[in-house]
Amino acid sequence: MLTAALQGGRDMRDQVHLRPWGEQAPAQRPVDRPWPGQLPPPAPATVLREPEPVDLLDAAGVPVGLDTRFALSASPATLARRGPGVGRGRVVVGWAGPWPLAERWWSDEPRYRTHLQVALEDGSALLLAHTAETWTCEAVYD
Repeated sequence: MLTAALQGGRDMRDQVHLRPWGEQAPAQRPVDRPWPGQLPPPAPATVLREPEPVDLLDAAGVPVGLDTRFALSASPATLARRGPGVGRGRVVVGWAGPWPLAERWWSDEPRYRTHLQVALEDGSALLLAHTAETWTCEAVYD
């Protein structure tokens, strides 16, 4: 059995340190150090095991994208899950971000992600990530 402890990192998955139940093993990355690109508080309550693909659209129904400076192409208006049998989109009533994150930018295989928090009309809030022209839902706020 494992238990979770907080450690330093840039995103939610980086900040979870799993250790055997009852062990007091120190975290691999200290929490008290600066983590450039780290998401601001509050942390989401539920991190999805696998990010779910979503469509983030503006008021005209055009996909929201990012430019080379990580600015949104338009204000988000609706969010819809992808896949068969998925209903209409949910209305976005507020959003915060984006927060760009460049990892291993010096290597042959850099990794770029941009996070966005969205509040929906039904009162729920989600953490989205954008990579390679695709939006995913990574976590849910309570």
